[in-house]
Amino acid sequence: MSRIKSKILEYLKDKGIKESEFNKGSGVVRGVLKSSSGISEDNIARFIAYDLENNNGMRVSLDWLIRDEGPMYEPLDRHSVQDPREPYGKLQEEKLEKVLDHLGNITESFAKALQDSSEAIKGIKEDK
Repeated sequence: MSRIKSKILEYLKDKGIKESEFNKGSGVVRGVLKSSSGISEDNIARFIAYDLENNNGMRVSLDWLIRDEGPMYEPLDRHSVQDPREPYGKLQEEKLEKVLDHLGNITESFAKALQDSSEAIKGIKEDK
């Protein structure tokens, strides 16, 4: 099971949310969190959007979720609070786009770090 799936399950347990309740509220298909494969960016985005809709002034920390650093929760950024005048569907779409952009940036940073590490290891091997 992927580390991020384990983190999501830990979050659900901490909040006392049943997996079926999460699936219904987030749009994540039943069984995704229990399967042995990884988790898609879309499902991670659905989890983050679900958390934003079901928070109590605190949101799940992306550093905790993605990097396994820091506490599980962080204060909700006042700029991410939903404006009640906006249509719900539009807000959900915008939130998912922002989350996917953020995940894309994290993915790019991770890929660059892996490439740098690979080049460093290659250089060490060539020096021997």
